[in-house]
Amino acid sequence: MIDNSTPVYEHFNNKKRSNWFIATIIISILFIFGSFMLNWFLCKDLQIQDRGNYGDMFGIVNAIFSGLAFLGIIVNLMYQREDLRIQRDEIRQTNQEFRIQNDTMLKQRFENTFFQMLNLQNQTTSNLKNNSKLVGSDSFNRAKHQLLSNFRDCNIKEKNEDNGDVISRYDYQDNTDVFRKIIVVGYLKFFNNYYENILGHYFRSLYHIFKFIYFSDFLKKDEKKFYASLVRAQLSSDEQYLILYNSMINNLGNPKFLFLIKELDVLQNFDFSVIDTKHKEIFIEKKNNILNPFV
Repeated sequence: MIDNSTPVYEHFNNKKRSNWFIATIIISILFIFGSFMLNWFLCKDLQIQDRGNYGDMFGIVNAIFSGLAFLGIIVNLMYQREDLRIQRDEIRQTNQEFRIQNDTMLKQRFENTFFQMLNLQNQTTSNLKNNSKLVGSDSFNRAKHQLLSNFRDCNIKEKNEDNGDVISRYDYQDNTDVFRKIIVVGYLKFFNNYYENILGHYFRSLYHIFKFIYFSDFLKKDEKKFYASLVRAQLSSDEQYLILYNSMINNLGNPKFLFLIKELDVLQNFDFSVIDTKHKEIFIEKKNNILNPFV
């Protein structure tokens, strides 16, 4: 029975070589036996001393047989070398099949866990509640407007270095540092006072899904982005809005979640026109300058 994993021509070559080897052995045996019988026939009537002289005449034959024996050894070594090459090829092919099977098993295990995590995340999203008894996506919409209101009402006061007067952030429209403080103060007030018990578990669960994708080393970079895109497809614009601001806050989404957002392009489809231009600049700056916090 022909092994399907071996090319057909190799079976025919092996069979041909085997037949040739058997034929060579049979011919050699017949030749040796024939030579012995011929020698016996020619020497049977000779005296012992004459047989010695007669035998010396065929000394060259001994040399020829010795050479043929040595040639046979060389041919045998060549065949052994070819057999070893075939064995190495078969071992290499077997190892490659094992690697493919192993990668397939790893990917299947990964996908089983991944989709279970994604399903749990969807359940978490559906079960969200806030003080107004809104659930699911309505919670994100209300949270977004609450956060936006916090940013608008935020009145970070600084002392004027010249005269010591207290001034509001509206006097610093071009001061990026003031906007950074607005983001931090406004978000922490929103998160700590209203939404930590609602969104805390949601953010942690989502973060661990992206982390699971990122640390699956057997996946190629484009495969990681593919699975991340499946998660991204589940996110509403309101969720992306909240994720963006959460990722800029130290000890919340920054630095780990922000790094994953950058590496897996989580906010690829986010509409930055819905946020303040300064906020966009601050986010892009933070994302571009983020270092790997997992090393």
